[in-house]
Amino acid sequence: MPTKSLKTAARRGALAATIGVGALVAAPSAASAAGTNACDASALPLSLLGGAAFLAVADLIARTVVAPGELPLGVVTAFVGGPFFVAVLRASRRQVDT
Repeated sequence: MPTKSLKTAARRGALAATIGVGALVAAPSAASAAGTNACDASALPLSLLGGAAFLAVADLIARTVVAPGELPLGVVTAFVGGPFFVAVLRASRRQVDT
């Protein structure tokens, strides 16, 4: 049977992964919106605002989809982050092939 500290560590790890996916989705999206490289200084403010907005919308969806209950935030970010990363990988593979 897992101890209380193990359960707490698992919850915190899941939350950190959710925030990480939000940040990883926001950075390339902000760079493409700014029309620059992701490392450019002009993409940083857009990345910060985009990541915050993404997580706020994901939290709103998680709270309202199953009205009396609450869907875990990681499920919502995984539905967005998974296809996003597949699209990024395909795009990077096309650039390497050409």
